[in-house]
Amino acid sequence: MSTRSATITRCVALVALAAPLAAQSADTTSYVTTLGKDTTSIEQYVRVGNTITGAWIQRQGDVYVHDYAMVLRPDGWPAHYVMTLYTTRPHTFLMSVTYGRDSATRVMVRDSTAITMRVATTHAYPIAAISVLAWDLALARARTAGTDTSTIGVEYVEVRGPPQALAVKFFGADSVRIGANMSGRVDSNGRLLALRAGPLETRRASSLDVATLVRGFIAADSATKAARVEVSLSPAALRRFAGEYTLSANAVFVITVDGKRLSGRVGQRPPMQLLAASPTTFFLETTTAVTFEFETDAAGNVTAVTLVQGGVRQRAAKTK
Repeated sequence: MSTRSATITRCVALVALAAPLAAQSADTTSYVTTLGKDTTSIEQYVRVGNTITGAWIQRQGDVYVHDYAMVLRPDGWPAHYVMTLYTTRPHTFLMSVTYGRDSATRVMVRDSTAITMRVATTHAYPIAAISVLAWDLALARARTAGTDTSTIGVEYVEVRGPPQALAVKFFGADSVRIGANMSGRVDSNGRLLALRAGPLETRRASSLDVATLVRGFIAADSATKAARVEVSLSPAALRRFAGEYTLSANAVFVITVDGKRLSGRVGQRPPMQLLAASPTTFFLETTTAVTFEFETDAAGNVTAVTLVQGGVRQRAAKTK
């Protein structure tokens, strides 16, 4: 059996546990993550014994539905984690992580390509993008240690590299700080109630009607995309936007002219096509989540761009 076929078989077998396990327990854990006024992610899972099954839906211009399952060892650390991804566009993504005594083997299948990675790890919970599951498990484990200061191990399964050990500091009975950039609230058992990571805010919610919410997300995004109209700008008008815009000390947004449109790229990420909605406002064809508002001076020279997402605005000055 090929690596891709074996991974698919494992994913299907474990994710298929969701329905019968959910029927055994009325208790669910649900989270909603927002960016400004927009809901960017919802997540809901059920735990029965050492098996966790759930769904995590990320909404950032497209709707990404992740089904996942995690099997824990008797000591509470993960033995196996699988995740499948479905979107409204033709796309296949499968992730399988198997944990051994001192290493983890990750198999990632993206469309027709399979990549296998082995990393050294002893105790770490898997994190995929902005999924909340790992933080919930890790904080509960840290809280049961009975000390206010400890560390948690997490590994970003879609990124090459070893797991990270993050410092955890509990304040009082319900507040916690994770690493340098995250803070949250927990209940008396250390279970996550709220989490803040930069502009993203996550809160525990009552049980969610996931299927209805997904249909609503898809309908809203489709209506927004249908209502957008691209306007045509001359090559000369487009050229004035080309250049470098500094988002942070480590991130530069580079804009070039690509035919009759602009192309933007941050670091080594794939380029994005920017479509004009007006002489100074642009949007992305594949997402409704981000718009770009350019500033000009009295002479008409472009001086900055503001990225707008969910009402959150990030300004980047043109530096070159």
